[in-house]
Amino acid sequence: MGAKTRQLPASLIADPQGMLNWLGPDRAVLEFRSAAELAERRDALVAIVRQWITHV
Repeated sequence: MGAKTRQLPASLIADPQGMLNWLGPDRAVLEFRSAAELAERRDALVAIVRQWITHV
């Protein structure tokens, strides 16, 4: 979301699979352990990225 801290609630991005690890009100990390895990969760990742794009 940029260098400046924003007070955005984590609920702005739906994450039904709990893939995001929120580090702050406007910062999250998303990690995959393998290419296979990424492939399995591709649709959920695409949904998260599409939501994120609307806020940048």
